[in-house]
Amino acid sequence: MVQEVIKSENIYVKMLNKLYVGNYLTSSELIPLLRDVCATCGRIKQIKKLFSSLKSIGVNVLPDIMVHKLRFKIVVAVINVKKVRRCLSLTNVSTLSPYVRSIAISFPKKIILTLYVPEKADIYDILGEYRDSYVYVYDYVVRSKPIPEYLFMLIEGLEKAFYENIFSSCLENSLNLPEDWEKRPRITSLTLHILDFLSLNPTLTISEVKDEVSKRVNKEFESDKIKRYVRNASKFIYGYRISVSKAPYVSRMKLCVLITNTNNNASRFCLSVIRHPLSLTCSWSNQGNIIACFSLPEIGLAEFVEQLYQFVDLFGGEIVECFEYLADKGYTSVINVPYTEWSPLLKYWKKFNGVLPDIVEKFKHMGCIDT
Repeated sequence: MVQEVIKSENIYVKMLNKLYVGNYLTSSELIPLLRDVCATCGRIKQIKKLFSSLKSIGVNVLPDIMVHKLRFKIVVAVINVKKVRRCLSLTNVSTLSPYVRSIAISFPKKIILTLYVPEKADIYDILGEYRDSYVYVYDYVVRSKPIPEYLFMLIEGLEKAFYENIFSSCLENSLNLPEDWEKRPRITSLTLHILDFLSLNPTLTISEVKDEVSKRVNKEFESDKIKRYVRNASKFIYGYRISVSKAPYVSRMKLCVLITNTNNNASRFCLSVIRHPLSLTCSWSNQGNIIACFSLPEIGLAEFVEQLYQFVDLFGGEIVECFEYLADKGYTSVINVPYTEWSPLLKYWKKFNGVLPDIVEKFKHMGCIDT
């Protein structure tokens, strides 16, 4: 299947370049964007097939949600404990705890928590007794949008994808923030339901979204109304991102680097670094602080790390901390944006205090850590 996709690489290169910056949700709405990619791309069936073909070779194409438009800040908490262990109940901790986006166990004694916290919330109330932990707050996040040619080299396992200094190409092919980056579209429960469905299955049609939403809320909707809300939901995405689930010579180990002092170039750094095929996410704050995460290669690791450090130097940045984690069951848990914590009555996100102490207690109760 990989060779079949590679034979049609030009089609997929054009498709991905359009999707990276195209704010359209559902295969129905993607038709105008992708119509000129191929002769049959004006059909829903063909658009679904293109997404499916990429998924079959380990390339998942998913909407890139702009969490700042949802009125969230990104909080990364690094909690040091005496000992960590593999935790098979990690997903339960994630899903039962408010605001959690991801939890990672970093040996020998760290827990890395990523929370999406309402921008009006008092972060210290959420941290509770762990307010003195290493906590980093970011305003924005963008996710992997690799240069397609290098992405396909990675999927094929070509050495060029691991040894060549791709970062220079990333800078040359840096993306721009969309014109509506700072606009704040209206949030509704129906919009959030639609984002929830489409964030994991973006090729649903308008009709399929209507059926899914109707089942969830036990209420029938007209297709025209769902289309309006789908278009409103599209205002919350910065095109599409890539999630690579399998590739030769790419390990399950991930690396995150915390960077400061980027000379007011934090956004440009992130919009460049996400063009690397090993990039996962890049978040930055208005103060110029960054956290960038990558998959680690099994070959060319030393070259990759050296090139990354040189790229950080280019922006005048300083790496203040690095941590690694294993993206595997029992070591990492990633869940969807916590849409269920929206309160239709308040027209805002629910407030929870003491989130971190509660998570740590759950870990202790399950025998996953020693404190």
